[in-house]
Amino acid sequence: MIEAIDGTLVVAGAASLCVHGDTPESVAMARAVRAALEGAGVGVRSPW
Repeated sequence: MIEAIDGTLVVAGAASLCVHGDTPESVAMARAVRAALEGAGVGVRSPW
């Protein structure tokens, strides 16, 4: 579930996440996103 800006919860499913970046911080940002997802109990894995 995702919390909307008004505080309501929205059911959402995702099969992929695309992170764009062309700066030196891009890899660190992608790692931080993965760590945050895993820390929240979201499984991060290949769909195949």
